[in-house]
Amino acid sequence: DVVEILIAGADRGTPADSRTETRFARALPLDKALDPNVILAVELNGSPLAPEHGAPARLVVPGWYGMASVKWVARIAALTEPFAGWFQRDRYVYERDHDRRPVDVVRVKSLLVAPESGVGVARGRLLVWGWAWSGAAAIAAVDVALDDETWQPATLDPPLAPHAWRRFSHAVAVDSPGRHVVRTRARDAAGRVQPEVAPWNRRGYGNNAVTPVSFYVV
Repeated sequence: DVVEILIAGADRGTPADSRTETRFARALPLDKALDPNVILAVELNGSPLAPEHGAPARLVVPGWYGMASVKWVARIAALTEPFAGWFQRDRYVYERDHDRRPVDVVRVKSLLVAPESGVGVARGRLLVWGWAWSGAAAIAAVDVALDDETWQPATLDPPLAPHAWRRFSHAVAVDSPGRHVVRTRARDAAGRVQPEVAPWNRRGYGNNAVTPVSFYVV
């Protein structure tokens, strides 16, 4: 009859808008908890896990936002009803109107590393590059757009590992002096596309909107 697996950390406190002391605890749906990539980590790169990283044991949930990867694991329990703890019901939730659901899978997103915002670059060919990622599936494509030009496909580097960020790059011609804007848009193998405007929720979780970067040609 189990529906969720509860993971509770040793850290506790009283949230600012609550009068009740609580542990940090999150629950995973049973199918996600049984995913072989979901692990309890006790080592990092062959060395014992450090306290700041969650020692003696930390949950690692690839593909989900970091709040699911509970540190300092102190208790694991099988639940026959959905968990209603503070960090599952009141925080780390997508809340819109009267609808609430826990934050979970990382939304598809890309971000530029170069050019940096506000920098000056020389006229000619400019290499635009950055990273893309998604929790639902592997990155399938990244598009790049300069100013009001149409989207152009970027080159993807080979994948580093499952769930790892994927590097992309694309060369653009910047011959006109002044301010320019470049945008990137990622798509994953599950068909999810990075939106121009992220779906609104009360606390702004999961914001994966296209992020324009402006630079100057000198």
